[in-house]
Amino acid sequence: MVEHEYSVLGHSRTNVGRYLGIVAAAITSGAAALGAATYGIAASFLPNNIATHIALPPLTAAIVFTGVHFLFNKYAWRFMWGVLQVPKIYGEWECLGKTIDDNGEIQYEWQADVTITQTWEKICIQLKTSQSKSFSQFVGIEPQACGEYFLAYSYHNEPRQGEAELRPHLGYAEMTFSKNLKTASGDYFNRYRNTAGRMEWTKKQ
Repeated sequence: MVEHEYSVLGHSRTNVGRYLGIVAAAITSGAAALGAATYGIAASFLPNNIATHIALPPLTAAIVFTGVHFLFNKYAWRFMWGVLQVPKIYGEWECLGKTIDDNGEIQYEWQADVTITQTWEKICIQLKTSQSKSFSQFVGIEPQACGEYFLAYSYHNEPRQGEAELRPHLGYAEMTFSKNLKTASGDYFNRYRNTAGRMEWTKKQ
């Protein structure tokens, strides 16, 4: 799976980046002060050439910011997602799908496994059935006033080898996640195959 960037309505990654820069600057200043203090203490007991090696090496702002950004992007955002309004939807999901014809009648039902990988900046949604698998290409998330989250994504579907009746195609899906982020429901639309239907996702324990 290849992760790609995604958008969250009302969430500014630029503003968050500024705060990360402030944190990195504070850490850099603190490290410099600690290094100077360490050298001062060491120099009062040891020869200068030895004290120099004991002192903490200087940290540049670029190095610190890279570390802060990495930790926030991978881990820290998960603990403040409610404030950021970036829902934690990563993990394994069970999918129950229904393909519906033009008259609103159910043609057939199907099952799939959905795997979502997600960081603060990137995401990938993979849906795998017994016949094919699809990968997201674009994802957008919109927080709702009721506490739910609306997700829209486009995807590319590839049939498994041996499925001669199926061809690669593009599709689009809209899902609404519950407040507790344990279930989601919505609709999907496939180009080329001209099929549409409903999906119900349930988070695996």
